[in-house]
Amino acid sequence: MNATDFYVSINGNDNAGNGTAVNPWRTLRHAVTRVAPSQGHRIILSAGTFVESGRVDLPEGVSLIGAGKGVTTITANSGFYRSYYSGFDHNLFLLKLSGGDQILKGFTLDGANKNIY
Repeated sequence: MNATDFYVSINGNDNAGNGTAVNPWRTLRHAVTRVAPSQGHRIILSAGTFVESGRVDLPEGVSLIGAGKGVTTITANSGFYRSYYSGFDHNLFLLKLSGGDQILKGFTLDGANKNIY
């Protein structure tokens, strides 16, 4: 088992990218579906704001590393927000962690003062 770094960049491409430093993916939500769990892999986010279209399920044993607090931001697009409180809803989580053995650092989560969790 060899841990690998996978890359996501605001200039990446989910269709043509392969997660390498020279050919990164565009969205975190796409990346988490491509990285195998429980192998010590890391997803490295570039500087910039990543606007996700739904919940991001970070697999067990996969770490998420940004370029720095205030340098890398993860937020949700406006269609993901609710203007009312409808009770606890798993679908409103922006980032869901599965299992353990994960490191989260170097980024800011921005809920934009909306009802996301």
